Amino acid sequence: MRKLIIVDDRPKRQEHDLGDETLNVLRQLSFVELCTSLSDKIGHLDEYSIIAVHRSYLAEKNLLTKVVDETRHKKIYLVIFSGSIPQNELIEERRLNIKSTDFYNPHTLVPFLLNFAKEDSKINLLQLVYGEDLYELPMLMDIRNKFWLNTIEEIADNEDLLFEIKERAKSLGCESKKLEEIQSFINEKINSIIIRH
Repeated sequence: MRKLIIVDDRPKRQEHDLGDETLNVLRQLSFVELCTSLSDKIGHLDEYSIIAVHRSYLAEKNLLTKVVDETRHKKIYLVIFSGSIPQNELIEERRLNIKSTDFYNPHTLVPFLLNFAKEDSKINLLQLVYGEDLYELPMLMDIRNKFWLNTIEEIADNEDLLFEIKERAKSLGCESKKLEEIQSFINEKINSIIIRH
């Protein structure tokens, strides 16, 4: 069973940002662990699929590098949240820096957790930033911009760009390896998101 731990050394911040109702929902989820310390779990982080921790806690305990290294080595997803993070940023597929207010947003956090509970669901940390429906949009727009800035022939001749576009399109559900079909898939997916919203 997948497990997620949320570490915040100031529980009042959780209560304030989430509200009592959402906090009670989180407490009832068997796969979510809320705690104020991570110290006793260092070296045993692999029991979790996702670790979400407040940056100030990591900094005060001199654990930032240790936790980043251990999660990277063990391929554990890491979410670092803080009010001092200037912008939300996906560092790697498995690491997200996010503003506290965005992380504790019940409109994105609860659907993310419910999706996470499904063992066969793909974990995408951008859902915490953009929500269940819009998390793919930045990646889709980036791929579309690559098509706008380059001809199909230029993309085909650039191995790195070609690989990046094919891999990212595949992660979004595109099965085709033909650039014309990938471009069409990207445009259709963007249009369907725009129409829904």
